[in-house]
Amino acid sequence: MPTARQEVYVTTRDGIVYVAGGILADGLTFTDAFEAYDSAADTWAVLAPLPAPRHHITTAAVGTKIYAVGGFVGPFPDWRALPDT
Repeated sequence: MPTARQEVYVTTRDGIVYVAGGILADGLTFTDAFEAYDSAADTWAVLAPLPAPRHHITTAAVGTKIYAVGGFVGPFPDWRALPDT
């Protein structure tokens, strides 16, 4: 994958694996990277970036289009465990 990252979101269409967004290796920086892996050719392609860096998005292939929806564009939310009551 050209851009090393975590929290990526993946979908497939016609044998191509599409990888969108995520968090870079530093664990703090979000990315707008959108890349495709062709398993038959064993090659990666860098595609047009997402409109904004995002993490925790959802991707789906519908017909000839790839949709990326939701996610976060700002700082990490304040996550807290809620004990059973």
